[in-house]
This record gives sequence, C-alpha cells and structure tokens, in this order.
Amino acid sequence: MIDREFGHWLAGFIDGEGCFRVHKEKRGAYYACHFTLKVRDDDTPILEEVVLRTGIGHLKADIVRGTSKPAMVWVVQSKAETLKLVAFLDQFPLRAKKSRDYAIWREAVAFWNVQEKGNRWHGPRDWSQMIAYKEAIENARAYR
Repeated sequence: MIDREFGHWLAGFIDGEGCFRVHKEKRGAYYACHFTLKVRDDDTPILEEVVLRTGIGHLKADIVRGTSKPAMVWVVQSKAETLKLVAFLDQFPLRAKKSRDYAIWREAVAFWNVQEKGNRWHGPRDWSQMIAYKEAIENARAYR
C-alpha cells in the first residue's frame, strides 16, 4: 500500500519527467508499451526508493553519449508492470499536460494486454491499433 503523500509526489514527478510511449521493436515487427523516467545518476537514490515502494519496474543505467552526463532510468515495460503503473496512476492521477499522453497510453496498455497473439494458422498480429496509439501519443505531445 502506497501512502497518499508519496503517491501524489510520485504522480507529480511522473507528470514532470516521465515518458509514456508505444515503442516499435524489431523494425516494426512488434509494438510494446513502455514508460521511462530519467534522472541524473546522482539522483539514483530517489528512483531506487520509487522501485522499492511501488514494486514496479527496474532501474537501468543510461548510455553516456557525447557530452551527456551519466543518468539512471526507471523502466516499466512488461505487460504486468504496465498494468500496475496504470492502477497506480488511476489512484494518483496526473494533473498536467502529460495526462493527455497517459490517457492514450492507458488505452494502449489495455489493448496490448488482451490483444490476440498471431500464429501460423491465423497469421501475424494486427498491429494497426498499436500504431494508431503510437501516433496519437506523438500528436498529443505537439506544442499547443
């Protein structure tokens, strides 16, 4: 059980720094719902607390490129974890413009978790709905 103060703080943190996306993998052969939140690596302890208190996701060191500084990323990408994050954010709703991304991502997570699997008898999965969610999130991010 997450206490209310921490839950609302985390929702605000996600509102400011989180990234909801529908990710194309294997050159479009597969689509998945991902959530990430990246901080400088000297803020790693706060992400460790988030993972410990929520039981959602894992941490991954970000690859340093060019002049970027070391960073740590909270990654939520499995079907089970995305459902846990949805339940958390339904309890502690986002309040800023990121709530538009989340609303679309939430629908994508629900679809992704019940989508029919492809096989050799019924053919590959139909990814058109996930592609539509991906485009909708990208359009929702446009500056208004």
